[in-house]
Amino acid sequence: MVAGTTGLINFSEAPFNYEQGKNHMRSRQKDSLFPIDLRAWGLDEAGDKPVELALNLGLSQTKGYVLNGADGLSPACGGVGTLYYSVPNLRVTDGSWVEIDGKKVDLASGKFWYDHQYGTGMLPDGNPRNELVRAFTRTMELAKAPGPGGWDWMMLQFDDNTEMGLAALHTAENAGFYEQTGANPLGTMTAAMNGLFIDKDGSKRAVKGHIEVSQWIRSSVSYPPYDVTHTWYPDHVNIVFDADAPVPAERRVVQMVPIVKTGQQGWFAMGLQYSEGAVYLQNAQGEDVGRGFLESTGYADGRAQMLKLAGIPATPAMLGLLERRKLGEAQAKQCGEMLLANAAQLEQEMGQCKGL
Repeated sequence: MVAGTTGLINFSEAPFNYEQGKNHMRSRQKDSLFPIDLRAWGLDEAGDKPVELALNLGLSQTKGYVLNGADGLSPACGGVGTLYYSVPNLRVTDGSWVEIDGKKVDLASGKFWYDHQYGTGMLPDGNPRNELVRAFTRTMELAKAPGPGGWDWMMLQFDDNTEMGLAALHTAENAGFYEQTGANPLGTMTAAMNGLFIDKDGSKRAVKGHIEVSQWIRSSVSYPPYDVTHTWYPDHVNIVFDADAPVPAERRVVQMVPIVKTGQQGWFAMGLQYSEGAVYLQNAQGEDVGRGFLESTGYADGRAQMLKLAGIPATPAMLGLLERRKLGEAQAKQCGEMLLANAAQLEQEMGQCKGL
């Protein structure tokens, strides 16, 4: 099915057209992704009886493409990395609707954000094709404890047609806030954050600041074959920009308040859990200034779930096999000798890296 050899998936380009069963994405123009029509159908099986859900969305582009990182490389080094771009401020077109349990509602307006990141992996967890870069990343792991994976990603679309795309990567300093399943909520987590501010005319400016998470929500619902994790996730997020950040004064403090009060957690197919959902945007005075989206990954320990999906018992020995390995003494020595003998070549290779 993934390879498209079953006949369940149809794909063509110029114009872009992607079909899977009752779902499709169809561009209206031959040489452009937008405007695009999206059609989807599914069943909500959470209740006593299945409820049909369907939508028909037309989206038109009002601003250009935003290349994240270094001209769309975020990051890329030694053959490992991602390409990453965004399209903010997409507008709903006439004829759009949603349908729930046979009741159709026409959409008068709406604003969307399209985010597309794809590639071959992330450093240092990825596997660089160049052996010098591979040796360098593994050696760097010996100098400091490997950082935890995961991030908090934030999309903000304000009522004045400005937008922000922000990210706070997980760090070893905040390790006490990840994989927490206790009975009581956590304290206040502060994490460095950076991203882009997009002005009304589409111009972009790099911004920095930090996020503060003092309200948490526990993941308590799941559906087979995935198990409840009881993991604590960020609920409300307070975004504070640095004093010299090029953002309007009224945007220096923004709070993200979840629209769905019970939390929204889901699963990647291989067993890792994430949390994401729409939020209200409020200024420092608590006034509504827009809508956004909060995505949190890397908070739940997914090793036991991954083993379960593979039909393997989650014994301590098997869980240990999924832990990150460090170089042994002999391996570290071998890497060090290789790097010293090829220092100039390594410098040249690292000089070609983008977005680190």
